[in-house]
Amino acid sequence: MKHDFTSQTFMETPEIVFAPLRAQADVVRTRLPIIGKIWMTTSSAATSAMMKNDKLFAMRKTEASSSSGVAGLHWWIPRSIRLLANNMLTNDEPDHRRLRKLVDQAFQRHSISALQHRVEEIAKAQTNKVRHDLDTNRDSDLVTRFARPFPLAIISELLGIPKSVRDDFSDQATRMTNITSGFSFLKTLLPIRRMRIMVSEVIRDCQASLQRGEKIDGLISELVQAEADGDRLSHDELIAMVFLLLIAGHETTTHLISGSILALHDNPEQKQWLFEKESRMDMAVEELLRFVSPVQFTKPRYVREAGKFFGAELKKGDLIIAGLASANFDPVEFEQPQLLDLSRSPNPHLEFGTGIHFCLGFQLARLELKVALRALYSTIPDLQVDVPDIKWGQRMGLRVIDRLPIVVR
Repeated sequence: MKHDFTSQTFMETPEIVFAPLRAQADVVRTRLPIIGKIWMTTSSAATSAMMKNDKLFAMRKTEASSSSGVAGLHWWIPRSIRLLANNMLTNDEPDHRRLRKLVDQAFQRHSISALQHRVEEIAKAQTNKVRHDLDTNRDSDLVTRFARPFPLAIISELLGIPKSVRDDFSDQATRMTNITSGFSFLKTLLPIRRMRIMVSEVIRDCQASLQRGEKIDGLISELVQAEADGDRLSHDELIAMVFLLLIAGHETTTHLISGSILALHDNPEQKQWLFEKESRMDMAVEELLRFVSPVQFTKPRYVREAGKFFGAELKKGDLIIAGLASANFDPVEFEQPQLLDLSRSPNPHLEFGTGIHFCLGFQLARLELKVALRALYSTIPDLQVDVPDIKWGQRMGLRVIDRLPIVVR
């Protein structure tokens, strides 16, 4: 059965679609744009079990390192795009462990707490721009003025991406927002190709500088030089890894921030409760991650062996996907999940996934959201969302706000 996971109604209130699916079964059959027929987990228990079961579910048809066997990736996808799919998110063991270990080695040199001061500086500067725009009646779209440039600046600095190419990257990433069919996906090939070329050029410039004996800051430099158990990233793997970190390092946080601002606007009593005590922020961030659920689904996986899984009769070779957003609203796991409760505890949401593919940047995402909320509401305490002019995107797998106009009242 086909369900519309990209409509305006779904983006505004995903539970309209997820609730009846959960009531139907823990694992349901559906159809997704581009991918086609697929199983989807709906409950928290089934979603968690699926992501942890690497013996039954695999990211690839084979153990080969090429991207040809990636689940959900069709043969007609251009080779340049398939190469970008050859990253740790689409690899099973042992390739996943090899790639992640190299990235972990680079990340471990950067304490997230040590980044906090710089993250706060970037947030303050960007918030002042938003305040100035409001005071001078300029464009007040929070997505383009804050939610996107703020995390993009942070991940760019962390990686060592020059400022001269960040705006270009942001423009190309914005053009990838609405993907609802094979045709709309084809329209994204040009910006993807442009970003791939940009990433490749940044890597080559870094390699050239290192060969000249120059000191280069950033994770790209460390990834170029990183070694673990005698392994190195190949050039294609390096491009795919940097591309993944750039996209994942800012795209999901963009939608988390914009969705959180809208959620707090819709629940003013919760916003007031949050800012009464600083100690409430950590708890609130976990609830906003659950409630907003910007990442709706995981990457597809193949079923390795036929059998029953939470009542579903799976066949070998079937595709299955984890419904993160549906799991995050499972009433079996969460009391009154449709309500934003910033004091909710415990809060076992699955927004960062679980198992071997647990989100690498979970600490950074939490920090960015905390800093963003503090900066925005301390600088613009009377910030309000202009709800009638909100524009939702149609990005399969992500809950996207394309435009979030704000006003001061």
